[in-house]
Amino acid sequence: MRSILTLSVLMLLIPMLPIPPTVSAQDGLYAPSRPEDAALVRVANLSGREESRVIDAGPVRFDPLDPLSVGAYRVVPVGVYILGDPESTVFTPEPGAFVTIITGHDQSDPGRVHLFLDQPHEDPARAQLVLYNLTDRTLSLVDAPSGAEVFRQVPPEQSRALAVNAIPVELEVRDEETIHETVTLRLTRGDSFSLVATIQDDEVVVVAAEAAVQTD
Repeated sequence: MRSILTLSVLMLLIPMLPIPPTVSAQDGLYAPSRPEDAALVRVANLSGREESRVIDAGPVRFDPLDPLSVGAYRVVPVGVYILGDPESTVFTPEPGAFVTIITGHDQSDPGRVHLFLDQPHEDPARAQLVLYNLTDRTLSLVDAPSGAEVFRQVPPEQSRALAVNAIPVELEVRDEETIHETVTLRLTRGDSFSLVATIQDDEVVVVAAEAAVQTD
């Protein structure tokens, strides 16, 4: 996975996202078929205090999200869209792409957005882990019991993804000196979990959420 744009932790949020009838936790993540004339796009709100603002991507409106939460992927037609306030970001999703729009991560510029081109999860026999680093430091993701590195030295404003065995895991989000947070997940086949690291009030905060696709 690649980005497509140019301390101790006090909080770990693992939201159990409500899934309405039009949402499938796996549909489109590892399934062989993806939209041929649209992208799958979601929004993550990394503000610790405020809802995200409304984001319009062409005909698709992303309603405000609660603080420190991740929404479901939604189908967005291919086109040229303007995101961000006050500075505008040109967003041109490609057919079949998975995209995450990050907002609320820059406390000095609340309207800033950052886009990630996500790696689809296409192996139904395995789970997927994704680390998004929206901090000002280089982070690694480490298996706590063994010390093995899942992701090594992910730079700021970058992300990494990997298919892994579908087993319970205990993971550390850390830099060279400090374990910032330990995350426990029960991975099952087809799951895709995102760990989004950001800074809030000089503290590293990790938001963990299972990916879902909303097919409205």
